[in-house]
Amino acid sequence: MNNDDSSARFESLEKHVSDLESRIARVEKQLSIEGDGKSSDSNQPGQIETAESGDSLELRIGLYLFAKAGVLAFLIGMFFFLVQPFHDLPDLFSPVAGCVIAGIVIILSRRLRRNVPFVSGYLLGAGLCLLYLSTMRLHFFGGNAVENAVVETCLLFAIAVASLLVSVRKRSPYLTGLSMTMGYIASLLVNSEEAFLILISVLVIGSAFIAVKYHWQNVSTFCTGLTLISVIEWLLNNPILSHNVQIRSASLAAPAFVILWLVIFSGENLFRAGKPLESIALIMGSLLNGAGMFILILFISVTELQPEIFLVNVAASLVFLLLAVGFWISEKSRYQTFFYAMLGYAALSIAIVARFGLSNSIIWLCWQSILVVSTAVWFRSKFIVVANFGIYVIIFISYLAFTGREGITGISFGLAALLSARILNWQKHRLDLKTELMRNAYLTAAFVMIPYALYSILPGKYVSLSWVGVALVYYVLSRVLENLKYRWLSLLTFILTAFYLLFVGIGALESSFRIVSFLVLGSAFLIISVLYAKSRIRSH
Repeated sequence: MNNDDSSARFESLEKHVSDLESRIARVEKQLSIEGDGKSSDSNQPGQIETAESGDSLELRIGLYLFAKAGVLAFLIGMFFFLVQPFHDLPDLFSPVAGCVIAGIVIILSRRLRRNVPFVSGYLLGAGLCLLYLSTMRLHFFGGNAVENAVVETCLLFAIAVASLLVSVRKRSPYLTGLSMTMGYIASLLVNSEEAFLILISVLVIGSAFIAVKYHWQNVSTFCTGLTLISVIEWLLNNPILSHNVQIRSASLAAPAFVILWLVIFSGENLFRAGKPLESIALIMGSLLNGAGMFILILFISVTELQPEIFLVNVAASLVFLLLAVGFWISEKSRYQTFFYAMLGYAALSIAIVARFGLSNSIIWLCWQSILVVSTAVWFRSKFIVVANFGIYVIIFISYLAFTGREGITGISFGLAALLSARILNWQKHRLDLKTELMRNAYLTAAFVMIPYALYSILPGKYVSLSWVGVALVYYVLSRVLENLKYRWLSLLTFILTAFYLLFVGIGALESSFRIVSFLVLGSAFLIISVLYAKSRIRSH
């Protein structure tokens, strides 16, 4: 009996404790308290920061927004203090005073890092900025303490590197971005092209290394944007500082370094740890990197390196296409492969135009679309197929606008369309295109372009005969390839020929050619009809 009583009391106590836990859990849920069993001591580092998501609007404004606003206002005030001229005081007064205040702010940030870590982080960033601005006051903003611009640049770059080391040690991507900004500003102060390109390369390599080591994709994207802005600012002769917009002369080293930065930023994405799926941030970073570097290469080659524009863009095209291949082989990337491949084709198009001239390059651009379609099939990219067709149509419209009735190139467009459609049909199992829309579009283009080209280059008396020949070729292809689409092309071309003879040929052709044209067309119609009849009999 005693055992039974003990067991009953134990079960009752267990049930009572379970009920209490359930009630406490409900209370915690109502109060938005995490029941993790840890102490709720507000003095723990990071406690206030982690509670931000559950704070009221009033607390967020008073605690966080005001802290940011206060630090920003402090920095603005210190900036005006540093640029203020003090004629009765030594040149070193402002920069030394700024450095002393920066040191005080940094020490204060260390004292506050346990109780209010988010304020401590803001103050640390403010102290580093203030130290950088105070150093700039040695040479800029009317300062003459350091007259040599090279020495000033070295000092600023050294502070940026020291700030970067502190930021990485703090594991803060925000302070890292701030430190990188300091480095890019310092690099803009040099007049030597070689020194500028080397400093930017050091920053690019550093940002890529940090992004890979700590998985900070946003830092890499941010530094990509800083690189683009800095190079454009430098090429335009630093208009923010000099207030004079002027394109600097650039050597062949400039696009070479831009291609190097393209490879470094792309390599950071290509060799990222774990190879996760493509995120929005990753896609946007790759788009900014590829498109931005492409624009830089184009700007430099067009404005300063016109004799080398062909060589520069061929090299850029090769690098872009190799990156596309790398992303496809490495991770079957859809978007990054598309970006880099299309930019590679665009660079190749620019090289072709630069080499052969606009009017003579159209036929080369036409046949380039075959290369694009072939690689699109290998990449399994419906995006490239669709984009290539749009570019193909634009090139054809340009051909009509610039070359008028020169139809030999038009035949090339038609043949390129037929080959593109054939490649898509041959390897359609490799693409994600679920319909025949693109293939039909290419075949429609061939149906329009080939007759138009023949109409343009042949005397009127031979047009209808040439169209009959094209229709017969389509029919032969339909029998050889056992493809219904070519039979439709043949039928439509015959119908087009008939309309041409009825509405144009009767009045425009000489009597002998009019007779021959109608006889040939009639014979062709009868032959095709007999072939269809035999085919129907065999099918039954």
